[in-house]
Amino acid sequence: LVGAGTWNTFRTTTPVALNTWSHISIARLNPTSVNIYINGLQVPTVNTIAMIGDITSSTEQVQIGNGYAGGYDGYIDDLIVHTRNITVPERTYLRNRS
Repeated sequence: LVGAGTWNTFRTTTPVALNTWSHISIARLNPTSVNIYINGLQVPTVNTIAMIGDITSSTEQVQIGNGYAGGYDGYIDDLIVHTRNITVPERTYLRNRS
């Protein structure tokens, strides 16, 4: 996400298990904060840089697992971008349907 010439980043210190399928969900709460869920449990979010405007207002590409910490080494299956924050029951349904 890009806004005002600054990379907008967020991450968690909670590790994702290696060699195991995990469901990750990110909900943008307002222009400056997000919630991150791993397998249905909310995990701490750190180092959030203020996000400005709608994520659709940028012409930059969305990058997953790329940046200062290095690249992402794994597979991504069923990436969904919603136009609204989904509810807990919806998040649970999506996690369990695979």
